[in-house]
Amino acid sequence: MGLIQDVGGGLLLALGLLLAGLVLFLVLALGTQYARMRRRRPQGKQARADAELRAQLFEDGFSEHEVADAIQVSRTRDDA
Repeated sequence: MGLIQDVGGGLLLALGLLLAGLVLFLVLALGTQYARMRRRRPQGKQARADAELRAQLFEDGFSEHEVADAIQVSRTRDDA
């Protein structure tokens, strides 16, 4: 009877450690994804601003080349 209890206890310990490792892995993976998502958010705002500027300049009759130059200038001005 003692051997069965030792084996059962060992299995429970192994399963507990495996579960703890899985939970730790999931927490770290989700935390990394969340941090990456938070860093990417401003790029979405920049893309939206670029699209609005592009639409406005096309409505005003500017060429594709002029629009691309204006967007590049606005990006460098925003970075400064």
